Amino acid sequence: MIGRYRTLILLTLLTSAQAQTPAPKPAAAEKPESAATQEAKALEARLPAPVISSKEAFEVTPVQKQRLEKLLPETFRRLTQREPVHLLALGAEDMVAMWTEDGKARVEDSFPAIFAKQLATQFYYTAGVSLADRSQVTSEANPGITLRFISRPEASVLDAASVLASTARQAPVNLVMLCYGQAEAESGMCPVAFAQAVRRGIEAAAEIGAEVILCAPWLPVAEKAEFVLGTARPLSDRLRDLADDEGVMFADLGDLSRVLTLSPESDQADVGLVFERFATLYRGFFHLGSDGRFQPRKSLHQRLGTVAFQELLNGPNKLPWTLADVTPLWQKDGTELSVDVTVVNESAQRLDLTVLPLIATDWKPLEVNPQVSLPASGQKTLTLKYARASKATLAQEESEVRLPLLMLSAKQAHVETLSAPVQPLSILWTKETFFNQEKNFTPICQIQNNSRSSIRGTWEASFSGKTLQGRFDLVAGATHPLDLSFELPTESIANAPLNLTVKTDAFSLQSGLAVTLSPNLGLSQPVPMKSEPNTVGQVSLRNEADASHLKLICEVQGPDLLVDTATTGTPSWQLEVNLDARSYGKRLEPGSTATLRATGSHASGPGKTHPISAWAFGTGYAAAFSAKEITATLASPGNNSHQLTLTLPRTYLYLHEWALDNGNSQLGLNVRLTLNTSQGYKTWTLHPTSKAAESIEALSVLELTTAPTTRMTVDLH
Repeated sequence: MIGRYRTLILLTLLTSAQAQTPAPKPAAAEKPESAATQEAKALEARLPAPVISSKEAFEVTPVQKQRLEKLLPETFRRLTQREPVHLLALGAEDMVAMWTEDGKARVEDSFPAIFAKQLATQFYYTAGVSLADRSQVTSEANPGITLRFISRPEASVLDAASVLASTARQAPVNLVMLCYGQAEAESGMCPVAFAQAVRRGIEAAAEIGAEVILCAPWLPVAEKAEFVLGTARPLSDRLRDLADDEGVMFADLGDLSRVLTLSPESDQADVGLVFERFATLYRGFFHLGSDGRFQPRKSLHQRLGTVAFQELLNGPNKLPWTLADVTPLWQKDGTELSVDVTVVNESAQRLDLTVLPLIATDWKPLEVNPQVSLPASGQKTLTLKYARASKATLAQEESEVRLPLLMLSAKQAHVETLSAPVQPLSILWTKETFFNQEKNFTPICQIQNNSRSSIRGTWEASFSGKTLQGRFDLVAGATHPLDLSFELPTESIANAPLNLTVKTDAFSLQSGLAVTLSPNLGLSQPVPMKSEPNTVGQVSLRNEADASHLKLICEVQGPDLLVDTATTGTPSWQLEVNLDARSYGKRLEPGSTATLRATGSHASGPGKTHPISAWAFGTGYAAAFSAKEITATLASPGNNSHQLTLTLPRTYLYLHEWALDNGNSQLGLNVRLTLNTSQGYKTWTLHPTSKAAESIEALSVLELTTAPTTRMTVDLH
């Protein structure tokens, strides 16, 4: 009833309002349309209706959009939505090293920053790029990209996963640039080990929800550029393969075709002159310091940032040539190598090239005819010759060889990588470290048939006086694991040879590894440390542990083993320790440590402990460690003896079970002591190996008991 009354009242009010509203005026008569207007309307009606679509990709082409959605889907979504993007660059300090006229290098001018700025411009980030340690106001209306660097002077690719599991988590991360390769190439790291470490970095980035860009290193330069230009290209080539396998973004900072443009010269016949013109032009991007090293200028970083951005959007640069049918072939029982490669002219005009093989880690080029002239769409097969770069026994970890090749046209330069399995077969080793071996060890080695026909032959392996033999019969593409097992000697051995010879009816091939055997250490038991042959004096290591501390004690004995330095401030001793203090189960998993370093003068007293990384004691550690809590003290009681003691608090090793008097409660350990002697600096090492110091496979085992087992660490390297 009440609702009906309300309806009547509303109707009454509406009727009253309409009655009070004045009547509208009669409409004015419309003017007739002119003939021109009618013709224009008829023309407009015949035109197609405009299609208006929202711009999702900010000037990104459909091809570029497809590429970004495939390789960086979450980052691309953030960019198109103009959400905040947190970019993390990982690598050594050389990554951002730069020489400037005023001596004031700014990280804002480094290639990661240049890349980030171009990204911000492309996607209209009005707040631009800010460094993570500098406050800058951003908002939905004023979005920005935040750039953070995590680097240290001796950073290694082995650190990447550990950094991403610790320090990187202190701030948001959406996108990671992994920038490694130069230092690793200089140290001789093989492509297989490099790729394994990078893969662990990719996995660690995924764990924090971040996507990855793999950055191949820019090319170093020297007075004799041919000695260094190609050193990192094998790692870069393997990095590209890994990016393809993992479906992640790859940016080749070593692509010279995007860094510089050559000037066509009429005199192309003089190969030496052609190369020197190129080398001089590239050296112009560097400054030669007083230490003899070439440091990148700001101009190089600007170009490298652009290279990374262009490859992000467009992929690899298209060159007027391609390489096909790469076929390496063993020569002279594996001491030499010949490589056939076909150069194809992809352009519609004549192409003149200068082709120069560069020095690689294991191979140096022999004589070659470098001038190649190709008609439009033509091709030519070249045969390149190489010899072993050293007398060390070759130990392949992958069937491919990767050989850098400098290609120079009239306007472009590029270092290609010849990559293919060696014919007819490869001997493949796994350079592994076996912990806690009791009676024997079994190296992993296999023969792989890379040819298109069957191969049969014999093999013979020898180590520490024992010889093993066998036969193989392989169809094309097959592999044959070798039955290798050697008894363990009772004493430690450093860098003993394990040799292998494979023979067929056509040829023989020599291969092998170095083996370092280290008995498991115990507490309160001194063990000798090793140095170069004919080094005067002795150093031993004794380890002590209780409920609150771990002590590493180096006993030095001999005349003039610790003398003052000629330069003020230069240390007389340096102690380096790598310690894997993860729990027993975790310690057998892949990972890395960071070197603990202490230095001091020749006088008795405390030394200086250098800053400690958050992951110093193994992957999984993520703490802020104070260097003041780890002490290094030198005592010199006389009689040509010295004692150096490093003391670590047990609380810093918080992931370890610390079960004293238990042989299965173990630490991974390696120690290097460098002393300023009367013969110059000399180094003693607990566990000599060619593996990177940060690798957990470069460590021996310390059992937290005074009665250690007879187990051993077997390091194949």
